[in-house]
Amino acid sequence: MPIVADLIDLMHGIAPPELALPDDRNGLSAGSPRQPVKHLVLALDATAEVLNAAPVGALVITHHPRFYQPVKNLTADNFYTPLAALVLKKNLALFNAHTNLDIAPDGVNDHLAEIIGLTAPQIVSVTHRCPTYKLTVFVPTAAAEKVSAAIGAAGAGQMGEYRDCCYSVAGRGQFRPLANAKPFIGKRGELTSVDEIRLETVVKHFDRPRVEAALRRAHPYEEPAFDFIALDRTENFGLGRVGRLSAPVKFSALVKHVQKTLGSVGMLFDGDADRRIATAAVWSGSGVAAEALTGVDAVIAGEIDYHRAEILRQKNVGLIAAGHAASEWHILAGLRKKIATAAPTVKITVAAMPRELRGN
Repeated sequence: MPIVADLIDLMHGIAPPELALPDDRNGLSAGSPRQPVKHLVLALDATAEVLNAAPVGALVITHHPRFYQPVKNLTADNFYTPLAALVLKKNLALFNAHTNLDIAPDGVNDHLAEIIGLTAPQIVSVTHRCPTYKLTVFVPTAAAEKVSAAIGAAGAGQMGEYRDCCYSVAGRGQFRPLANAKPFIGKRGELTSVDEIRLETVVKHFDRPRVEAALRRAHPYEEPAFDFIALDRTENFGLGRVGRLSAPVKFSALVKHVQKTLGSVGMLFDGDADRRIATAAVWSGSGVAAEALTGVDAVIAGEIDYHRAEILRQKNVGLIAAGHAASEWHILAGLRKKIATAAPTVKITVAAMPRELRGN
């Protein structure tokens, strides 16, 4: 049976915590990493409704942190007191992935862009620039295929729309096992030479730990020879996505499309109903980078404040504020699918739709 730590590792692969914005709250906020997980609840927020419905001992994974601000007391009139008591009483574990899930590839913003129908979406506001590495590893010829398959399955060799990209060249390696060595080939104290394959491939920044772990598990040598070299090429991560619609539509038609697609009960919008919209941006949740939106016909956001809305109006960018929950709710289905594939023995429940979308 998986434990909480196993599901945390899985979530870190989906939304690396290093991608979170400064001062964000992410990770395990209640429960033990060693707690067995039979039941998992997915929700946007750990509300009283969600916690009451969760089975005893469940792991609750949310997008928003429950305890964003430090809790200084648990007095009777504190909003957090009954929630904390409920978590402890039901032995629940709470984990959340916030801005790192917004930023991550195939995260909240990418899902929102796909749902709206943007083609070839690009990042609006870059928050992280991470290096790409070249991995070189030397493997005895007989084990080369096994090692190559293992590191490929862990994420190595991804280049655009291609997978398992790798270069190999045959050579001859040598080594002398010392007194305390446990050599796979050769004897202690004797110089040994062996036919080897030099494998070279590319590894993305956040895949490096998994690739190295897979390499060590698959490699037959006690001390495998390998190195990661940072390349000039970087991979960008960030908030918001901008792209083209499959076909231009009137702003009024885009409003109806967003409302129907996201299921938002109430929306705010500002723009010329008859204007033709060819390019659009999406920004899940709040904090739209209005200044960065240039040459865009419209933006679909979760929510927006007065001053950012005014900037968009001055830049002649149509605005659709679909609602915070409406812009993020869709990610739960994607998480459920990924977790179910990796942890098939865990029963997964998606919490009830937020009131913002239910209309009551």
